[in-house]
Amino acid sequence: METKLLCPNCRAENLPNAKYCYRCNTVMPSAPAWVGPMKFKAYDAAKDKPSGWVAAAFGSVIILVSSFLAWLGVPKSVTDADSRGTSPFDILIGSTGSKSAIGNGGVGSESVGFDVRILVLAMMIAALVVLALAVFRPLFVPMLVAAIIALIVPIYFFVTLAVRNSATFNTPDLVGLLRIGFYGSIIGAVIMLFGAIGCRRYALTSQ
Repeated sequence: METKLLCPNCRAENLPNAKYCYRCNTVMPSAPAWVGPMKFKAYDAAKDKPSGWVAAAFGSVIILVSSFLAWLGVPKSVTDADSRGTSPFDILIGSTGSKSAIGNGGVGSESVGFDVRILVLAMMIAALVVLALAVFRPLFVPMLVAAIIALIVPIYFFVTLAVRNSATFNTPDLVGLLRIGFYGSIIGAVIMLFGAIGCRRYALTSQ
């Protein structure tokens, strides 16, 4: 049976070849002379950069504004359709009226199913969450998750649109139908993502 090493500091039992105490991180007497205290990355709140939170909030505002701008326009061949196009808000409320590209401009209403509507709602909520956290209490992990969700939604929207309308439109045609709101949402999500990531810094601290 192996003999356990007792930590000289906290008296915890360690493995025979242990260099550090698993409980208090004290260097064990049997460790080589070159072994020193372990160093690890610990979160230092003092090094959070306000500019990161400001960028995240700015990105969330861009997403919220883009939610009311057209993501999808209408084909040039459709002369009787309004040129405003379809915004995420239209998608959310299931609009297929004369001002919507969906179901009116050549893209079938079945292109935007319940899954897309749920994700659009999730994107809007994520943007609101980031904005609220940035203003009142910045929290790194929730902001990071919300930013990732906001980035996934427009990508999922386009991929879903391309798959469900592959018989009617090829991918270059669909890219031509994308409008400023779509690109604005992606730009806002990227700004929000890098704002959340960039605000957090780590420092080496000894224990």
